[in-house]
Amino acid sequence: FSPDGKHIIYRAFHPKTADEFARWQTLWANQAVSPVRLEIWIMDTDGNNQRQVTNLNSASFCPYVHPSGEWVMFTTTYADSTGNRRMPNFDLFRIKPDGSNLERLTYGPTFDGFPMWSYDGKKIVWASNRGKHEKTSETNIFIADWVE
Repeated sequence: FSPDGKHIIYRAFHPKTADEFARWQTLWANQAVSPVRLEIWIMDTDGNNQRQVTNLNSASFCPYVHPSGEWVMFTTTYADSTGNRRMPNFDLFRIKPDGSNLERLTYGPTFDGFPMWSYDGKKIVWASNRGKHEKTSETNIFIADWVE
C-alpha cells in the first residue's frame, strides 16, 4: 500500500501471446514460479485505475513506496548482464509512480532484493548475497542511510 493508503503497488505478469499463456498455465499447474517478465503496476485500493509503472521486460518485483509517496523502490533483473537465465542477477532500482525517472540503486554482482524504506524515509534495508561467504547463496540484511 502507498503510505496514504490510496493505492496498491504490485508486480504482475499479463500473458500477451499463446506461448506466454501456456507457460503461465504450466507454472500455475505445478504451483511454481519463474523469473518471467514481471512489471510494477499501481491501482486504487478499490481495484480501479490500474496502470503500468515499469516496462522493463524483466523480472521486477517487491515494490515498496517511499513515505513521501514520490518513489517506488523495487528489485529487478533489468540490468542483469550475467546471461544466466537460471540464476540471473537482481539489483535495486527506484522509479516515480508515473513511470518516470528510473534510477539504479545497487550495482552488486549478486542478489540484492526485498528493499524497504524506514517509516521516516531516512534509511533503507534490503537483503543481499554480497559479502565474503563460504556459501554463495547466503543472504544477509543490509541497512544504509538514505541520502537524496
